[in-house]
Amino acid sequence: MENIWFVSDTHGWHEGILKFCRETRDGDTAEEMTEIMIQNWNNTVMPNDRVYHCGDFSFGGKAKVKNFASRLNGNIHLVLGNHDFMIKKCVELQKYFTSVQESKHIKVGDNRFIMSHTPQAEWWDCHKGVYHLFGHLHGKETNIQHQLQYRVMDIGIDTRNDKLMIPYHIDEVLDKLKDRDIMRHH
Repeated sequence: MENIWFVSDTHGWHEGILKFCRETRDGDTAEEMTEIMIQNWNNTVMPNDRVYHCGDFSFGGKAKVKNFASRLNGNIHLVLGNHDFMIKKCVELQKYFTSVQESKHIKVGDNRFIMSHTPQAEWWDCHKGVYHLFGHLHGKETNIQHQLQYRVMDIGIDTRNDKLMIPYHIDEVLDKLKDRDIMRHH
């Protein structure tokens, strides 16, 4: 299978995320965290791999967003998050991504995925087995516990709990979700 990766909530250059997610982030400063993330990402993701990023990409102004985006391997499709307002408004920044959109639907082999930044109670064709990938929660999924039996996954880097701050490979995602229940149509 083609190398496809999923990730969310990298929060490049974001000092506050080091306090909010200390147990899952490496580095003592936002700059150090971002440099470690770039190195680990590029040791994992190859230049021609496809990456789907479910938002909250980077902080720090245009120069830092450009710096971060231009140094990451892969063809990155960005699903906008609540902190990506600068990217949403700036065509110059959007050029660093293969695509930029509010949500994304893809099909890989027989598997279909819908991606958004925030979790959805129901999603397009959820009753037909479509996987729902999202971020925003940083692994704190208490408000969606009732959905975790279904084909949903928080793909944020803070859910890995290994301080590597890297995306999930499609095989990891499918392995975690393939045996979960398909949500019944309301």
